[in-house]
This record gives sequence, structure tokens and C-alpha cells, in this order.
Amino acid sequence: MGQNGTLTKDHGAWYLRYYEGKKRKKIWLGRLEDFPTLRLIRPRAEEERARLRLAVDADRLGMTLANYIEHHYLPEVEPRLRPSTYAGYKGLFERYLKERAGIRLWVIRPYHIQQLLNEIAADRKRTLRRTTYSHLKAFLSVIFNHARNYGFYTEANPVTGVFLPARALASRETGVYTLEEIEQILPLLTLEHRAAVAIAGYAGLRLAEIQGLTWDCYADDALTVEETEWRGYRSPPKSKASGSFVPVIPALRDILNEYRRSAPVSGRLFSESLENAGRGPIKAAMKTVGLTWRGWHSFRRGLASNLFELEVSDKVVQRILRHSRVSITRDRYVKVRDPKVEAAMQTLERAVNRPANAGREESSSSA
Repeated sequence: MGQNGTLTKDHGAWYLRYYEGKKRKKIWLGRLEDFPTLRLIRPRAEEERARLRLAVDADRLGMTLANYIEHHYLPEVEPRLRPSTYAGYKGLFERYLKERAGIRLWVIRPYHIQQLLNEIAADRKRTLRRTTYSHLKAFLSVIFNHARNYGFYTEANPVTGVFLPARALASRETGVYTLEEIEQILPLLTLEHRAAVAIAGYAGLRLAEIQGLTWDCYADDALTVEETEWRGYRSPPKSKASGSFVPVIPALRDILNEYRRSAPVSGRLFSESLENAGRGPIKAAMKTVGLTWRGWHSFRRGLASNLFELEVSDKVVQRILRHSRVSITRDRYVKVRDPKVEAAMQTLERAVNRPANAGREESSSSA
């Protein structure tokens, strides 16, 4: 709600117009014939402005963190966030904050945020990983930036400098698929699933990008990401960099051309839910050869690692994966196995498994 409002004349009367949320409202102040000049009507306008400020202050003084998130932040950002991002934020709120964030918003300081995270960590029913706490902390930081911008919070962001709980589990090691594993997987799949996995493994597209592809996005030498699809919601690409084209290697081209001959000539490449396909028939097919389903993003991470093992520069890998910063490529996506390290550990293993009398025999023979 605006605190000052705007003084206007309309249909022979004075009005104080203001906004309450996104709704425009007005207060009738008096007739023009009774208050012919601005000087005469101004005292009436100031009285109403004072009432508005009191109402705003009372609302803000009583506003809890949970109420602010549920009734101000989430409704305001829903239209401009990607559906998957909004669902993630709402899930964090529903699972971890709704029942715990009853403290009044304006009194919150860093130690309140620390107590909140520690309280979540003390819940013996669930032990969360550091990644989850990092997401929760980032979400809270966004909330307080929003509250400061809208005048509901006037201090510095209280999330800055807060520690993650010591009880948090280490983040789960993210999986990757090697080129050999991808080549082992592909023949096991139906043509549609083979095409989807090949795009993930050989082009590095995200699941929502693959799901959003149409045949117009495919040329023999490239794929272009024009839209994404997440659980039926279609959105623009994640970022400007994400909307770039991705080269299509011959192995992927052969699979896509074969798939195109059996599919509609226009429209979407994949009509079924690939999220469900991954957890269902693709996972089952992989199990028959001793491979585990690690999620669609493991193909994307695998492409980064496979390219690094082939000595492709990190800047080129960044462009292929369409990351906005090369640091994302280096820090989060590359998992390269070092042959020297593996060889050293195999040598150690042979030494550990060597029979106990082998060392004595070698000593006696050398003597």
C-alpha cells in the first residue's frame, strides 16, 4: 500500500489515489465547490495519508516471515519466475519454513536466521545435505532482498555471513556417464528414448531443453534451444547463453535422422514425459547391463568430463554447454579420472593383496 498517494480531481471532486499491492484504490476527500483550491483540500489529504501510513505500519509491524513469503513474495514473483524455479521456492517454503518462520519480519537479525537453520538441522526426522541448506540460505537471502526493496525490511540482509549447520550431511557426489557407458546404453533403448539419451550425452542439453525441442529446432549440423518444457509448462531458455545452438556430431545425427523417419515431420520431438521415461524404461534397460540410473543431468555432466578428458579447453566446453560463466563449467561439471592416480592405486592394491611370505622370499633370493 502506498504511504502518500496522489491527489487528483475527478467528476467535480477531490480524490486521494493509492495502490494496495497491485490494486489501485481511491479515497473521496470532498467536492470541488467546497474545496476550490489545492491549499484548502491539502489538510484533508494529509489526514487520510496519515491514516494510510498507520495502516501500513501496523501491517508491517505484525508481518511474520512466513506470512511475507506466502502472501507477498510468492504471489508477486510467480508470474516472472520459471515454473520449475517457482516450484522449487514454494517447496522449500512448504517443507522447511512455513511452520518455523513465525517470527516478526522486521525484528529478524542474523542470529535469528542461524537459529532457524539450526532448528531445521535439529529435526531428527530428516537429515539434510549441505546442498539443501545452501539452497535454503540462498532462498532466504532473496526473500530479504525483496522485503528491503518493498519497504518491509530496513536493515542489511540478515542472511549474509550465516553458517550452514554443522549437522548437515556432505553433498551427494554427482554422477556422470562416460562415453563407453553411453555407447553401452543406446542399443538397449527404443528409438525415441535412444534419441533423447543421445541428445543428452552427445549434445549436453538439459532435460527441460530436450523436452521442449521441436523438429524446427533441428538442422543436420545443429540443435537450437528455442523453448524449454517442465511438467507441461513451456518457457524461454534459461539464459541468453542457453539459447545458443549446439553442434550435432555424426553419431547423434544418424540417430536423429533415423528417429525423424519414424516420427511426425513437424511438432515436438518427444511427446511423452522424459522424466518418467528416465525413471521407468530407461532405468530398467540400464539395469540389465549393470548400470544405474543417475538422472538426466549426469549425461550433461558426463559430456563436460568426456570433453576435458579429450583435452578440449574449458572455454570451448563452456560454449558447448552454454554456461554463462566458465567457472560453472570448471567447478560443477567436470569430473575427470586421472589415469596416473588410478594406476598408482592399482599398484597399492597389488601390494596389499600380495601374499605375506612374498616379501620374505624376495629378500632371501636377493641375499
